[in-house]
Amino acid sequence: MATFPLLDNRLFLVGYSDDARVLIDHLQAEAPGLLSRVAGVVDDARVVSQLKARGLAVVCGDPWNVTTLLDADLQRAGIVVVFPEDPVRHGERILTTVRAVRRLCPDAQIFAKAGSGEDAERLYAVGANEVMVIRTTPTPNRTAGGGDARGDLAIDTP
Repeated sequence: MATFPLLDNRLFLVGYSDDARVLIDHLQAEAPGLLSRVAGVVDDARVVSQLKARGLAVVCGDPWNVTTLLDADLQRAGIVVVFPEDPVRHGERILTTVRAVRRLCPDAQIFAKAGSGEDAERLYAVGANEVMVIRTTPTPNRTAGGGDARGDLAIDTP
């Protein structure tokens, strides 16, 4: 069985995304007893019900509201995960939240997701310990000849 020494306190989710789901799935597979140490705030009632059924202490609310985070026991967090589904759209909210978490939980390890390298630098500057950069890049074969230029997902870790 895997050990996770950083979880002496709580892992706290700010929002929920596929990346957060992968983390929870990994904990369930490797250390299911730790799921009871996961708390957080998620803004989707259906997801909250699913997570509660798995033993997580999550509440439904606005994950960007500091009062809501405190009501959900943010101050007991050893690790805070700020992985919203769309970091580009939520860039300023992520920044504000990481700044507040660092002030309220000075010893917590903060993991955040950013939409650009510039956002990652800003997150490190306000107290994030680790930042995962999610960006889209144009795919040459899609843009040549007027094709779909939406791009493919690329993951960078600064």
